[in-house]
Amino acid sequence: MKHRSAYIHWVVALRPEAKPIIEKFGMSLDQEASSLFPVYRSKDGAHSLVLSGIGKINAAAATGYLAGVTGADRHICGWINFGIAGSGGDDFGKVFLASKLSDGATGHSHFPPCIWGSKVTPERRPILTVDQPCEDYPTAGSLVEMEASGFYSTVIRNQTMELCQCIKVVSDDPAHPITSISKEVVSKLCAEALDSLEPWMEVFLNSISEVDATVADPPEMTSLLRSLHFSSTREHQLRRLVQLWRARFDSALPDLSPTSYSDAKNCIETIREQLWSDPQIPKNLA
Repeated sequence: MKHRSAYIHWVVALRPEAKPIIEKFGMSLDQEASSLFPVYRSKDGAHSLVLSGIGKINAAAATGYLAGVTGADRHICGWINFGIAGSGGDDFGKVFLASKLSDGATGHSHFPPCIWGSKVTPERRPILTVDQPCEDYPTAGSLVEMEASGFYSTVIRNQTMELCQCIKVVSDDPAHPITSISKEVVSKLCAEALDSLEPWMEVFLNSISEVDATVADPPEMTSLLRSLHFSSTREHQLRRLVQLWRARFDSALPDLSPTSYSDAKNCIETIREQLWSDPQIPKNLA
């Protein structure tokens, strides 16, 4: 399925974790990006990936860097922090979505929401971000890793929370000590996890497209803004009115033709009056 404007940006700590993603989506190294944070892009531009290195500070910096070089902070897109984690249970090789992200050093927590309408969501688990590798696994089923809190606290500043997700693959548990992890094992686990995530990815891509369609300006609005010379204030008012109309009637405005209005002020007043005619829309919103 082709997804309208469905862009996904991946933040991954190390190359062995990223290798399956790079191969799956046909990514190549962006030679123009900084060598500090290697960036990979797919040929169709739908996927980009940054290698952050280990740790929440690196993850936060790399997330901001990727947003800057891709312009991701100016449009709707999906973000995924993908990588390995440890578990205190018998979970080796299993894939989990974050239900809660906690920073072990600060105690701060975030709660990534579920994808709307998803019936194929992998099991969700709390994730604890620590500053040093450890085998002292959290209790109550939580996973432990080193990047998620830095990623999430950065990315939600500019994107819809639902479209910012953390996916972790269990690479070590009591039966599989952290000292036994190899690059080959990590890449194999991540490749298998990526394959198992395909149904969820389809739902995630659809969600990105749906959110983008909701907030995007209708094509006719571009003509209005160009022809009627809206001030910045009136442009903001028009965009707000169009969003209210769509939310209430689930359709575009009946007439966005520039020839329907004498000027920008008349356009705003006419649309506002049409909205006010609906008793379910509070006057202070329109």
